[in-house]
Order: sequence, then C-alpha cells, then structure tokens
Amino acid sequence: MGLVGWFMLLVIGVASKLMPMFLIVHKLPTQLLNRAYYLINGGLVLLLLGYSFYPQPWFLTISGLLVIGGIALFLRFNQIAFGKRLRKNLDVGMKMSAMGFILLAVTILLGLLSLLQPSFAGIYQIRIDLLYGILIIFGFLSSLVLGQTYKTLPFIIWLKKYHAKVGKTKVPLPQELYSDKVAKWHFYTYAAGIVLLIAGVLMASVWLIKAAAVFIFITAVLYNFNVFKILFHKEKTQ
Repeated sequence: MGLVGWFMLLVIGVASKLMPMFLIVHKLPTQLLNRAYYLINGGLVLLLLGYSFYPQPWFLTISGLLVIGGIALFLRFNQIAFGKRLRKNLDVGMKMSAMGFILLAVTILLGLLSLLQPSFAGIYQIRIDLLYGILIIFGFLSSLVLGQTYKTLPFIIWLKKYHAKVGKTKVPLPQELYSDKVAKWHFYTYAAGIVLLIAGVLMASVWLIKAAAVFIFITAVLYNFNVFKILFHKEKTQ
C-alpha cells in the first residue's frame, strides 16, 4: 500500500504533468490517466480487503491484475507522449527518464510472472520475485529520480540566482550548471549496472551482482558530483 499506493501514485501524478511539459507535447489522451487512476486505486482497495478478509488466490490475482493494468495505461500514456514530442533530441535527463519507463514495463512483466507463477518459470520463480522488487526501486524509481534531477534542480538554482538578471545581462542556461559529460558517463554506468544486476539475479551469480554494485556505486558518485556542482554554482554574468 505504501510503495504502490502512495509512492507510485505520487510518481505517476508528477510524471504525467512533467513529462509532456519537458517533451513539449500537447493534446494527449488524458482518459488513459483517468482509467489508470481508478484501476490502480480499485485494485489496491481490493488487495487490502482480500488480504484482510478473503485471501483467496483468484481474488488476489484479479486485484493485482487491476493494479498492473492501471500502470500499463500510464506507460501507454508516456509512450504516446514520446511519440508525439516536438523536442526530438533527448538530453541525458530525458534519456534516464525514458529508461525508467522501459524498466517499469520490465517490472510489470516480472510482476505478472510473480503473480501468476506459471509452471515454465520453475526454479526461476524466487529469482523473478526478487528481481521484481529490486527493479521497482533500483530500476524505475531510481532512473526516474536520476533523470528528473537534471530537469528540475538546475532550473530551481538558476531561477534563484539569475531571475533578476534575465534580459539585463547574459546569463548561463540551466543545463550549463552541471557537467553534461559526467551526466552521460553515469547514464552509461547506470545502464551497465542494471543489465548486470538483472543477469546476476536471474543467474544467481554473485560476481555479476558485485560487478553491478560497482557500476551503480560509480553512478552514485558521478551523480552526486553533478548535484553538488549545481547546488554550489557561483553566479556568472557578462
């Protein structure tokens, strides 16, 4: 209830406003978001009632499928937004965000396998369950946070330092407050870390998981470098 009910709905609500704005796209099918809202909340209510009073597998499965269906509609909304965007070239922030939605789609597939537990999953079922939980946090949510930092934090700092100087003198752009090269590097290290993590969990390979941890650690260091570069930016005017 906390992760999907509060955090996921918060992310969906904010992303449904920010993504179209950053992509510069209009006239999106908001009915998809309306349906997603009712499906996710309805599924969560049924899950809560099911686990509390009627813990039958078929009832819990239907409830879970409603939540997954709502998230799938949210993904469809963003797919349309990316397809109709006027800004074709994506910066690092939007690439990270796009990766987050791809990882969310992978998470949904893993969630279905975890929920339905098909026979072909066999010995991989526990690994699938584990990976499902890991990718929600280290995949979708982390990627979205990493990406949206570059779309929001530089603008906030830029607005604080330069809003009174706009039009009076030449000021740097928000994206000039951080190192684009560093951002690109941690995009690659993060992607490598996630791929290794998925492979490591599915193959039960400790070495792959440790290698993934190294890449994700490098990502964290590079990301924090840029965050502090933005936070401690000194005014530059000409």
